[in-house]
Parts: sequence; structure tokens; C-alpha cells
Amino acid sequence: MKNNFKNIIASKFNSDILHLISELNICAQKTSVRLYFVGGLVRDLIMGSDISDIDILVEGSAIDFCSDCDICEILSIHKDFGTVKARVGGYDIDFASTRREHYPQSGCLPVVTEIGVPLEIDVKRRDFTINAIALSLSDFELVDYYNGVSDIQNKKLKILHEDSFIDDPTRILRGLDFELRFGFEFDNFTKTALKSYLADAQNLRDGLSISRVELTLDKLLQQGEPAYTSILSKSYYKIFKDAVSKILYSTIEDASKIFGVSASKLAKFALLNNLLEPYIDTSSDYNLYLSLKKYSDFELATFYIFGFHNDLLLKYFNSLKDISLNLSGADLISLGFEQGKLIGDVLDNLLRYRINSKIQLTKDEEISYILENFKK
Repeated sequence: MKNNFKNIIASKFNSDILHLISELNICAQKTSVRLYFVGGLVRDLIMGSDISDIDILVEGSAIDFCSDCDICEILSIHKDFGTVKARVGGYDIDFASTRREHYPQSGCLPVVTEIGVPLEIDVKRRDFTINAIALSLSDFELVDYYNGVSDIQNKKLKILHEDSFIDDPTRILRGLDFELRFGFEFDNFTKTALKSYLADAQNLRDGLSISRVELTLDKLLQQGEPAYTSILSKSYYKIFKDAVSKILYSTIEDASKIFGVSASKLAKFALLNNLLEPYIDTSSDYNLYLSLKKYSDFELATFYIFGFHNDLLLKYFNSLKDISLNLSGADLISLGFEQGKLIGDVLDNLLRYRINSKIQLTKDEEISYILENFKK
């Protein structure tokens, strides 16, 4: 296994990074700590996936290690979590300390209670066994306390303890991401914990970190319709809401194309938000224009997916939104109008005439209209 992973690492990383690993190991030996790849990087190595980011786990204090290692230029430190971002040989690498943590409330951010714990304690705080595998950088041996390699081979998602989803319910969404991307499925122990959590989700939501939910949805909804419809059909929305507006994904796709906004962002909005119907003045095209011009294209798209005045939204977006005048305030001043409130009133009146009359005016025609209807 050691030789296999040494060869795999040699094939995945360029010579510069391989040299950095060697140099970091020298620092680790001097400071009597051990360095590991852990979690997603190891999982991806086993699965043969591409490696994007390099994260290193220090069995000890990452802050002390990076401070003592001459080749590490510390960029930032998160003391509470014992993490460091450092530049090493031109590469930005995230270093984490092994740590023990607990969750004061379900779904909240964890509180670190101890830094520098043994590796086995650190990996147990992770989401699934497939992400609890470590790879030693000193000898390229796997450390697999919870049979994660076997679960990868069998495409099983297994949590490490029965309260895992209570601690962090976004793990359910991350599990769905693995299901859709790689064909993994929850094992029976995990399914039981999932069913139990969803049954009591309403009572476990007080401490929920919405920012964590949003970050997880941002990644998951890149999978498009399968992710969105699974969240609805499997009732995973109960993680963050009792009920959601079950908007069809086809409607989200239509709105994305019409208004030129991200379908995944619209899907996230549909899952997380309720929406009040906007007031739209339909007494004239100009008043319709005024009612909707204050909204961004994304906001217009959200109104559309919730079915609020879709015909009016399309009329505004396709016919009225981009109507503009040839004349500016500077042009009116050059015509002899005094600078001040009158300038704005004249331009508003001209725009009202332009929109309601549905006539495309040249600059000269706009000047004629103004001179006929306003005194300087």
C-alpha cells in the first residue's frame, strides 16, 4: 500500500510540490510532529480523482509547526481553530491542528475544546468514514481507523457516530452530493440516523448556522435539477425549513434563461426564502416601469419563479427596461434650462411620454417635445 501511494502521489503532484512535501517532513522531524493528508484529498487519491487544493493536518499544533518551520511564510492564523494559511515555496497551503470539538447546539459552528489531540480523535469528528482516512506524509501509509477505504470501494456513506447529523445536519446535503456525483448511498446505520433527525428537525433548528447551509447548497446545487428535486422529494429541506415552495426546476431554468441569472442561485433562493408579492402599478406602462425598475434582474427572476405577475414582468423586462432617452441634463442646460429640480422633472416627463406613447424619438424630436411643453 505504501509503494502504491508513493507512486500515486508522484503521479498527481508536480516535482515542486513533491519537494515541498519532503522539506515539510524535515521540519516535522525536527519539531517531533507528524503530518498527514486527510479527508477529501485522501478520498480523491483513492478514487483516482483530480486533486485541486492541498490541505495538511498536523498531529499537534499547526500554529507552532508553521512558526517553527523556516519554509513556511504565515499568511493568516485562526487561533480558535488552530488553523494556518501559509505560503510554502510559492504555494498557498492550509495547515490544520488535530483537535477535539463539540457542538453546543445542533447545527451551530463547533467549539474547539482541545488542540493537538491524537489523530484518531481528530478524524472521528469528521462527516463520513470515507473522509476520515489519513495518509502519512513521512511514509505514505494509510491510517484508516473506521474502514473508510472499504466504504469507498462499496460506495457506502457511513457516519462515525449516531449524533453526527444532530451535530451538523448539512452532512445530509453533503451526502446527497456524493450520491449524485459518485453513486454513493447511505448505509443502514446512517439511514436510521437520517430518518430520526428529519423527524425531529423542527426542534433542532435554533442553533443552525444558515451560512453553513448556504455554502453547502452553493456546491450541491451545481448538480442542477437532480440535486434540487432530491432535496424536495427526500424532505431534506427540513434541515432549514418546515416547508418550502415546491417550485418546478423547469420554471427556475426558464427564469435563468429569460433574466440571465444563475439557475443554482435561483434554486437556492427558492429553497431558503419565502417571498411577498410585489406591488405593481399597472395604470400605465410608465408606472409599470417605475414599479419594477428598482429591482435587479435576479430579484425579477425570483418574482417570476414564484409566479408573481409573470406577464407584467416579461413585458417590463423585454419592452420597457432598457428604454432610455437621447437627452441628458447637460443637454437641457445647453438649451437654456436652469440647473435644479426642473431638469429632473423635464426628463421624467419626457421618459413618461416616451414609454406611454410607444414612440421611438430621435434626439431632435425629444428637443422639440421639450420646447413645446416646457418653459425655460
